[in-house]
Amino acid sequence: MFHDSTSSSTDDFLFVAAVCHEHQKKRKKKRQYWVHDIFRARLEEGEFHTLFRRLQLDERKFYKYYRMSSGKFNQLHDILRVQLTKQHTKFRESINSLERLTVFIRFLATGADYQTLSFNFRIGHSTIQNIVTHTSNALWETLRNEVMPQPTTELLQSCAKKFEELWNYPNCVAAIDGKHITMQAPPGSGSLYFNYKKTFSVVLLAMVDAEYRFVAVDVGAYGENSDGGIFNESNMGKCLKKKTFGMPEDRPITQNGEPLPYVIVGDEAFPCKTYLMRPYSGSGLPQDRRVFNYRLSRARRVSENAFGILCQKFRVFLNKLQIHPKNADKLVLAALCLHNFLRDDNALLSVLDEEKNVNDVQILESLPRIGGKFSNDAGAVRDRFKEYFMSPAGALPWQEDTVNAGIL
Repeated sequence: MFHDSTSSSTDDFLFVAAVCHEHQKKRKKKRQYWVHDIFRARLEEGEFHTLFRRLQLDERKFYKYYRMSSGKFNQLHDILRVQLTKQHTKFRESINSLERLTVFIRFLATGADYQTLSFNFRIGHSTIQNIVTHTSNALWETLRNEVMPQPTTELLQSCAKKFEELWNYPNCVAAIDGKHITMQAPPGSGSLYFNYKKTFSVVLLAMVDAEYRFVAVDVGAYGENSDGGIFNESNMGKCLKKKTFGMPEDRPITQNGEPLPYVIVGDEAFPCKTYLMRPYSGSGLPQDRRVFNYRLSRARRVSENAFGILCQKFRVFLNKLQIHPKNADKLVLAALCLHNFLRDDNALLSVLDEEKNVNDVQILESLPRIGGKFSNDAGAVRDRFKEYFMSPAGALPWQEDTVNAGIL
């Protein structure tokens, strides 16, 4: 009989290859579902499972841990429950929505990295990362229309009334501020996230109302060469320039007076526009300009305080963000939404009052100052506010003493 040695060798090779492939599949399957003993103990030793029920029995401790009252936490969980609920599989029980929300809140509240949270909660590093990313997206998409709706003329008019009532600045719809939120250098990012301080960051522009709520925000990367024009390059700045932001029509601020534009107040990082007021520059200013700067600073301070409250409550912003830039934007937006959601959470402020020490917190890096060039129209609007603040109708009893004492 004729023996085909080539065919036999091929069959042997295919048999060995099939056996190796099957062996690799088994190894891969074992490796895929193997869990370290540390993480197997999640239900017995994980931070959520050892603390949550006990914290529910002590409202003070609950507030310190979650940075909110139990009532607000439960309300937030009810809103996000569906988005955070995952299906069980035949291999393991899923992490429930309460625990997922807790992981996210602790990431914001402590600024701990993924590895630390992984050991604390007995949850894998990649799962912690996925929870933070998914919850950021869910919170922003679910809450933004409720707590940070698109600005409308009616909303901005309401903001202006509050500013005049609380901070004595008429026709002011918001205070604006900009901050660099630093992060680890992302791979292959070039100069896109590289700012003037030679660090990597995303820029947060935010308008704040008279009660420390964020009413409009813009998060993005502008690179190291555009700090002087960040506002002009932002969507926020473009909308204001095109008059599509919803600013109300001009209104007189005195009886029988000429209408004045509604404005936003900012510092020297922003240009002077008919709709955006910044301080007079220079030293040795005359008294009326110093008074204007004081009054503007008094109104503008709400934006600084809002950022202080944000960083005091969510300490993740006091360190470099350990996340990819594509996820950083949504994390920032989610934190701002949560800040607004919690502004009426006064259940324990009389006891804990964490916000009262916002000046003790070293907050985010501010944008650099830019030149003070402006149009004649913008200068005329600023001068008219200055004249109002010096008039009997607009002057505050203490403003002269405050300015003379050098307190701004």
